[in-house]
Amino acid sequence: MKKITFNEIIEASTQKSIVSEQPGFGIRTYTKGMDADFVRKVVEQVGCAYEVSIDRQLSAQTLKDDPTATLAFPRTLKYTTVTDADGNEKYVVACSTYVGIDYGYFCGLESAQRAGTNYVADILVFDERPTAALFSRLLGQGGADGVAGVFVPADNTCCPDNAELRYLLTGEPELLEPRSIELGDAAWASCGIDDMAASVAMALLQTKVNADTASDESLRNIVFQTKEADVPDVLKCLSLLPDGLVTDKYFQTNYLQGYGMPNGYRMIFINEYNEEEVYTDNYVYLNLCDGTTKNIDTDNYIFMKLREAAAHGDMALLRSLAEFMYGLTCSSDSDYHFLYNLFVTTKTDLPVMLDELTPDFFTKVDKARLPSDSQAALCRSVSRTVSEAVRSVGEALEAGKSRDNCARAVDVLRKIDYIHTHFPQLLNLSVDDDATETTGDKTRLTNMLFLDGMLGEAAGCCSIPTLRYMNTCDVSPDDYLAALRHVGNDDVWVALIGDRFPGYANDGDTSAAVIDAVMESDAPDRERLLLRLFPIDDNGALLSGYMCKHPDVMPRLAGMVRTLCLKRGNDQMVAFLEAGHFADGVVRQLQPVAKEYFSKCVDEDVCRGIEVVGRFAEAVGDGNFCRFDFMSVIDRYADYCFAYPDKARVEWLEFFLDNAQLSDVAGARFQAICRLRGKSVTDDSIHGDADELLIAKRLGLPLDVRLRVMGACIRKAIDTDSLKRYMDDGNKPGVPEMYNMIDKVWACRPDIGDADCDRYTVSIVENGQWTKKMRDDYVAMCRDPRIVECFKDNFSFFKLMKRKLLK
Repeated sequence: MKKITFNEIIEASTQKSIVSEQPGFGIRTYTKGMDADFVRKVVEQVGCAYEVSIDRQLSAQTLKDDPTATLAFPRTLKYTTVTDADGNEKYVVACSTYVGIDYGYFCGLESAQRAGTNYVADILVFDERPTAALFSRLLGQGGADGVAGVFVPADNTCCPDNAELRYLLTGEPELLEPRSIELGDAAWASCGIDDMAASVAMALLQTKVNADTASDESLRNIVFQTKEADVPDVLKCLSLLPDGLVTDKYFQTNYLQGYGMPNGYRMIFINEYNEEEVYTDNYVYLNLCDGTTKNIDTDNYIFMKLREAAAHGDMALLRSLAEFMYGLTCSSDSDYHFLYNLFVTTKTDLPVMLDELTPDFFTKVDKARLPSDSQAALCRSVSRTVSEAVRSVGEALEAGKSRDNCARAVDVLRKIDYIHTHFPQLLNLSVDDDATETTGDKTRLTNMLFLDGMLGEAAGCCSIPTLRYMNTCDVSPDDYLAALRHVGNDDVWVALIGDRFPGYANDGDTSAAVIDAVMESDAPDRERLLLRLFPIDDNGALLSGYMCKHPDVMPRLAGMVRTLCLKRGNDQMVAFLEAGHFADGVVRQLQPVAKEYFSKCVDEDVCRGIEVVGRFAEAVGDGNFCRFDFMSVIDRYADYCFAYPDKARVEWLEFFLDNAQLSDVAGARFQAICRLRGKSVTDDSIHGDADELLIAKRLGLPLDVRLRVMGACIRKAIDTDSLKRYMDDGNKPGVPEMYNMIDKVWACRPDIGDADCDRYTVSIVENGQWTKKMRDDYVAMCRDPRIVECFKDNFSFFKLMKRKLLK
């Protein structure tokens, strides 16, 4: 039982006011502890005069003839709020009871027996907002037998011996003790209902719809038109409705002032005594006398169901349906038929059908913004429906994996994925059932997923979070990996492998099983998937070990092979070659990788790079090394050796000459360096190539050796550009060497003839930038008349000018 304590103020025309200490209309008394100023404020602001027209007022004679005549005047109520001095809002329910004659009638005072207007206003002041059931309870209309009302006077029979009225209206006033009232939790349950209850519920629910849809503010207010005697029954109907729907509807009964809604009020009751015109077009209007309405959607499907509940006297259904609708957030396009079905789903034991769980269904659910209790009920219903569907298709699949059974399973999985992705709050599947030793929803889903091929189907229609939600991982590792083989989505592999085998990369047996599963799977790019599962920076040794153990997979993992070889170098390439027993296919696969790797090494540092090549050669042996085409790498080394022949390692040059494919240029250079760096250089060992001449100079060989090489070159008729390169390379030859070079040219005269001797002589003199004095000195020393003639003929003024002009 809920107990509500309240303060109280009594106003009437009495023999003495406790405030003014004067007779007449005023405050008779109030509850101890109340602030007198606040008491006055309440009385002034609420205004509790009993509204009765002059022609209905009772005369003194009528009252003497029939003291019970006042009982025909129903109590009238006002419900409103007043703010105290501290700014706290207080809730006021005031009841005006018609007495009909002044206080003198009850104490024999002839001068104070004016008839017609006296009333007793019992004003109750609450600190907390009242419940919907309070109004009926205050009037003794709670529905429970023997429950009396709270308002005074309980009996307004107008006779001098009415002790209650004498106490309230005459003698010395006394402050009141605080009072309280008990409200039964289900006082409404024993109330009979009829169409009035449905109509009242419709009117108040319409104001809630109007508020949700941001309709005009006036459409959140209600005008009831009913007989005054029926007002308590209307208030009783209010007790059937949710508190939040009722307790902000500040109201007045017996409203006789006409036209519109008074300030501060949300609901008025117009009775048969009203003679003024009341404007109703912009309010929710319900005429309980003839059943007419304004601004109420009487075609609303839920309103129709409210009427059906009332017609069947089903108060529990009416109340439950009103509470459900009050908890919704309505919109201008709300589907009330759907919402009623949602009510049935959440408030009864009837399940929602699987076919009803469509995107449109959930969109409407989301728009309705169900309260937490309805949301929880819907979650239970949806989960129960999904659970039954999983059980059904799971059993069908276990009996036979037919096309129809697979299609049914995929439909169920799609439903689960949609709900879990968009409305996860409406799905709560258990791992274990409440019943003992029974399989839970998620375990059944896991069993379904890991039936042959079904995980691949599920991965095609479910998001990864949904797959993880459904997967308990409670299957054997072999079955788990066997199911994953049918999955073509890398992301699913990564998620489910991580869930089932945490730390899999650190367990040799598990990692091998995972790699085996990938290599046998439907994954479109197995290599890419392996690299996601085993990032190469952290798992190079693991991947290398697997491929060395299973060299047949290397052609299918070409990218991984390349990456490992480029990162781990010689050791990795040798390991792969040895694992593959140097088979032709393995060599062909590693050929471009080795070439790329060694080219990079040589490009970064030629000397150190060629050492790497050498270590590879030593590791694989001469016979296998010659199966690799390193021509471009060795050409790069040949260029280096040509530039720095003194730094070349003769043993490597000899090895390459014997065991590698070489270009003609590289072979010639290697041979030249080997010969010229030998212990002795004989005429037979000199080939006379232009490169050989440069190598001899770069090696710093003695002048006689260089001249012998030059002689061999002259006899082979090298071009003068090659001779110029020799002279320009490094330091230019000194004058004595150039004199000797001309001597060597003319010593070859029998082999090449006068014209070539002239040509080489001119090249040496001009490229050596001889001065006239140098030419004259040479001619003076020269004993060969043909050479002297050559100088005179080729270095005359006119010949020099001609050559300059022709350049």
